[in-house]
Amino acid sequence: MTLSQLSSVLACSSTSLFRIMRFLMSWGIFKEKITNKGFMGYVQTPLSRLLTKDGNDSLATFLLFENNSFMLAPWHFLTASVLDNKTSPITRALGKELCSLDQCPKVFIGMSSVVNVGGGDGTTLHILIKTCPWIQGINFDLPHVVSVVPECEGIEHVGGDMFISVPEANAAFLKWILHDWSDD
Repeated sequence: MTLSQLSSVLACSSTSLFRIMRFLMSWGIFKEKITNKGFMGYVQTPLSRLLTKDGNDSLATFLLFENNSFMLAPWHFLTASVLDNKTSPITRALGKELCSLDQCPKVFIGMSSVVNVGGGDGTTLHILIKTCPWIQGINFDLPHVVSVVPECEGIEHVGGDMFISVPEANAAFLKWILHDWSDD
């Protein structure tokens, strides 16, 4: 599709669109190609196909969600939150935590143990144990990860491989783990 055709379809300035297309080409999202009629046009690349709503393995919905003002707002407060270390960027942006464990301890009533698979430094588990002190937390991650984690009351740091075995507990949660592995 030529620049003229594209700007006509989008009802926008071809000058401004040219700059945008040049930027997108620099990132490999589109390529320039001479059309059958000898004009310079634009064609999709494998990367741009991921951005179409009806493409195979489309990331369009995810990108639209991530670029929503609700999701972007906390980033504007990151520096202030790091400097004062008191209020999270989410709380600053939204006026409240997105999902606060201290508002829902009843979910964990009756549980005496929880294992966080891939728990890293144990931060999430620490928040849970602080809110629900009756729970014994098991922070489970690779041995080299848990070997450098500071001790925390109510949490046992266990090294291992989740593909071999996971410590027993009343409940287990995986946060930012499954995205690393295929369905196979």
